[in-house]
Amino acid sequence: MAAPPFPPTSAGDAPEVVLIPPSRQYTLEELKQNDGTGPDGTILVGLNGKVYDVTAGKNFYGSGGPYAVFAGRDATIGLATFNMAKMKKETSGESVLSEKHQRNVRHWEKLFGEKYKLVGTLKKPPPPPPSTSEPKKAKPPAKTEEPKQSRTSSKVFEPAEEIMRKKKSKLCILL
Repeated sequence: MAAPPFPPTSAGDAPEVVLIPPSRQYTLEELKQNDGTGPDGTILVGLNGKVYDVTAGKNFYGSGGPYAVFAGRDATIGLATFNMAKMKKETSGESVLSEKHQRNVRHWEKLFGEKYKLVGTLKKPPPPPPSTSEPKKAKPPAKTEEPKQSRTSSKVFEPAEEIMRKKKSKLCILL
């Protein structure tokens, strides 16, 4: 059987187009190197585990642009919450987001998907190493206080537990 003519002469002759998602995985460190300040000027932004090339929007994501803080970063938390302090503390977008913030992320994903090229995925950072410090020692039990003496009498008052034990009765306290 002969191959269909190229370019196709009719819609029925067109080859099926299969989109293959990018297989490149970027680490957070690699993302940082693509903040637009490098020799090639590439600007990458991570969003919800995906990495987009936003170089075409350098007026927005490049130096001095209104969204420059997101260049070369995982912007999931920042775009979801617009809380830049929280975004800077996060190492990745693994935080639990509220439903409202998840909707914000989906909105941004749609915008990025329509406007910018998806170039890969964000590689999850390895889990933190187990703590090498010794486990915290339990605090020693609190010291029991000595029975207090009355100011008007030299008689020592016994703690309520001691009285209950001696009399084998229940103690009721009225407030």
